[in-house]
Amino acid sequence: MTRSRLAALALGLALALPGCGKNEPAKGEPDKAKDKGKPDSGGPAPSPSAVTTNPGATPAAGGPAEVRPTDPAQTAAEKFVKEFRDGAVKPDELSPTFLKVVGKPIGPFDADKARGYSTDEAARWLRAVRGGLGADAPNLGLPTGHAQAGVAVFTGTLQPKERGRYRLRLAQDGGAWKLDWFQVANLPADEPRKPQTADEPFQDFAARAFLDAVTDKGVMTPDARVRLVGALLSPRYRTALGADPGNQDKGQGYDYNPGWLKPKLAEVGGGADSYTCAPAGPDVFRVEFTKGGAKTAHTLRLVRGPVAGTWLVDEFAPQ
Repeated sequence: MTRSRLAALALGLALALPGCGKNEPAKGEPDKAKDKGKPDSGGPAPSPSAVTTNPGATPAAGGPAEVRPTDPAQTAAEKFVKEFRDGAVKPDELSPTFLKVVGKPIGPFDADKARGYSTDEAARWLRAVRGGLGADAPNLGLPTGHAQAGVAVFTGTLQPKERGRYRLRLAQDGGAWKLDWFQVANLPADEPRKPQTADEPFQDFAARAFLDAVTDKGVMTPDARVRLVGALLSPRYRTALGADPGNQDKGQGYDYNPGWLKPKLAEVGGGADSYTCAPAGPDVFRVEFTKGGAKTAHTLRLVRGPVAGTWLVDEFAPQ
């Protein structure tokens, strides 16, 4: 998909929300609404399962799959973006994995302890993140992203784009796309390069999700962000930060110490005014913070997470 077409689609969504998810056919493409009922000269349409398991344009060998405007993952992403803007996302639309991230602390109920999350806390987290955008919540640009079988990552802008961006991840659960990650941020950052491997979009997503969470300047509260950061840390890096959980933390469902980790967010982020993030080797990114005109470089190392398409931050250190 060309940058010009993406820009046009994003602008169209920003003007149309609420009510996103409608894509006009690009120039040179058939208007399928007009051709409804006509035979498809290009051959039989792919089955839903084929679209779901290979939801992007056919990539080169080993390359990533870009999500197409007509893919079910894209439709689901646009739905969640609209629902988030309208404050209508419900906990049962979240994946079990994400519920365990944001549905903390766990209360005294046995059902919550058995599941490993509290739906009430997850709903409060969603309201808090939505509320951080303010009463004059901005329009949200069209999500664009990449997918593997069963997982897709997207990013989009808060309109106008100078207001910031959002990131979301989807995962299939029970045959449906569930919201597996969501966050917003308002710190300026560079655009990622075109992915060169199948893993790179997912690695870039994890690296930038971490950076957005530790550098955000207030669109998300520290209480909301610490749950995301806690989920992004490898056990090794969590220990290095001194954020291993105590008995009380474990009793509330945490595998980290949120009280210790929360003040670390600004320390790790360094009070940056902007950042750049670029691959610098296998599973390694070079991060550059700008603060007051001065620049500092950092190394960010990733390791694979426990679920397909997820990555964890294993090190973040000055160069």
